[in-house]
Amino acid sequence: MGARASALTAALALFLFLLALTAASSLAHASSSGPLVCVYYYPWYGGPDHPWQFYKDTPVLGLYNSSHLSVIARHLGWLRDLGVDCLFISWWGPGHFTDRVAQEIFKLLPSYGLRAAILVEPYKGDENPEVYNSTWWNETLAYLRENYIDRYPEAYLRLEGKPLVLAFNPIGLAYDPRPDHPGYAIRIVGNDIDNARYQDWDLWPDYDKALTGHLRIRRDGYVSLAPRFDDEHFRPGGVPPYDPDLSRGWYQRQWEWVLRHRDAIRIVAIYSWNEFHERSAIEPHNDATAHVGPYYLYDLTKHYIQELRQPEALAGGARLGASIAAALALASTVVALLVRLARS
Repeated sequence: MGARASALTAALALFLFLLALTAASSLAHASSSGPLVCVYYYPWYGGPDHPWQFYKDTPVLGLYNSSHLSVIARHLGWLRDLGVDCLFISWWGPGHFTDRVAQEIFKLLPSYGLRAAILVEPYKGDENPEVYNSTWWNETLAYLRENYIDRYPEAYLRLEGKPLVLAFNPIGLAYDPRPDHPGYAIRIVGNDIDNARYQDWDLWPDYDKALTGHLRIRRDGYVSLAPRFDDEHFRPGGVPPYDPDLSRGWYQRQWEWVLRHRDAIRIVAIYSWNEFHERSAIEPHNDATAHVGPYYLYDLTKHYIQELRQPEALAGGARLGASIAAALALASTVVALLVRLARS
């Protein structure tokens, strides 16, 4: 009788272990599905090349220095609470102010459950795409691998197992680096993609001039969206403003489009977290033209990210419930058999 009771106890313990393993597996599957949500992040404020000028909206944090750890920590805390997965960090070359700030950001990312990839900017100038040649790419990727990819493997974002490296045009327009560097996921980012010779991802949906909110899904299931665009205060006569006072509801229409097409989307990229020169920031700020509170765009973004995650959470819960129900049914059968054996 004692041996049979021991067998019953062991069976119950095994059942509980398998049940916990099944639940963990289901939760892991749920958390890994659904589109990535990323933001374009600019760590240049207070540096020699990007002082606080040409801005209209004022951050809640004031005219901050991007290198201050308190600023970085506050930004990462906001982004974590927003539900963002990753940052695309603007980078202006080895040893630059943004290089130093980016390395401080990467140190802190794991503490906030975030990842990031480097967006290489055309720091050698826009006029001559030929300077971004094979030699330049070899040197750049070697630097990024040593200082970011290998140094912060937990924090560096990978796309299909390969470290993601973004580069803003005209990088990539004269020389396509992908065939020579198959170990990286290299993506060229820029504007006016449909008329470019070679680009992968929009920086922001500049093609939606009518403000319809109808977006275009690019390579990798990538789609970009922006709350607005307005740089007339320092580039008069350039790109006409896109919803400068937020009265047209353009941002909301873009998000509603994303929700309707979520099954075809793998990456949602928000332009931007803090590009205040072009007034695309969702970082909490005092708005110069819209009669909204400082957290209006931040809270609006959080709402839509939660909406984007909702089907994922429901699906994960359904999978978990089904797994538990199946395990319970199996365990009930096993326990009944063991009890009969114990009584015989």
